[in-house]
Amino acid sequence: HGDIIVKPLFSYGGRAVFRLKEGDGNIAALLETLLTASSDPLVVQNFLPEVADGERRVVMIDGKPAGVIGRIPA
Repeated sequence: HGDIIVKPLFSYGGRAVFRLKEGDGNIAALLETLLTASSDPLVVQNFLPEVADGERRVVMIDGKPAGVIGRIPA
């Protein structure tokens, strides 16, 4: 995908979030660190530059929207 974000599934507040770009020389070391530091699953997603302006997260309960949280990254 060329430009991705890798983060632990159960983390919060931007902890242990890494942006990896195609051609980065330290990808192997970062992935080794992430995979050995914890047994928690990782989330890997495309990097979306527009998220810097903010995002909305929809809270679902029993498959129905229960609320929306607006978030601006640190």
